[in-house]
Amino acid sequence: MFPVNFILAWRNILRKKTLVFINLASLSMGLTCAIIIAIFVSYEQLSLDRHYTKSEKTFEVAEATPFTESVT
Repeated sequence: MFPVNFILAWRNILRKKTLVFINLASLSMGLTCAIIIAIFVSYEQLSLDRHYTKSEKTFEVAEATPFTESVT
């Protein structure tokens, strides 16, 4: 079954080169953007208030609010 699917995919790649190029280009651009966004978010999260002189003594205060269902 796998060789038949491979042959069909190869035929479609050879017949529809423009469509394959557009799909591969959009896939690579999407993955690149997702990776760049992930790197940026992790950098922003890890570099919280590092520009202060005594940044190791600063603390972040957060409040966790439990999820409650609204009853109507």
